[in-house]
Amino acid sequence: MLRIYLDCNALTTGYTYSELRGEIAGELTKDNCMLVRSADDADYTIQVGGVVKSQQKTDFGATTLYMVDISASIMIDRGAYAARIFETTLSKRGKDTRGFDEASVEAYKQLTPLICETIKEHIR
Repeated sequence: MLRIYLDCNALTTGYTYSELRGEIAGELTKDNCMLVRSADDADYTIQVGGVVKSQQKTDFGATTLYMVDISASIMIDRGAYAARIFETTLSKRGKDTRGFDEASVEAYKQLTPLICETIKEHIR
């Protein structure tokens, strides 16, 4: 069983989207991984950071469409930040009629399976 230290911080325009960490952790535990509380106890340290790169608002009569581009960086180190074995950035556009935060959440929901698969590919 692989021991994973997961450091995840995903931002929307107004708050931290903490659900991303839970979704990644759930997928990793399904794949024979155990999350640990310290990087010193880990076989792999995984850092995921998500930020809003751009936002746009378009009005269509009485309806407003909010769009955001989310960029999520993934860094995987062997052990406690000892040796970087992989690094990448994934991006998605989220759209919603309720606001920028909701559009951000939509983009994170699209990115989550890609983030999880990318991590799994590099820790096997």
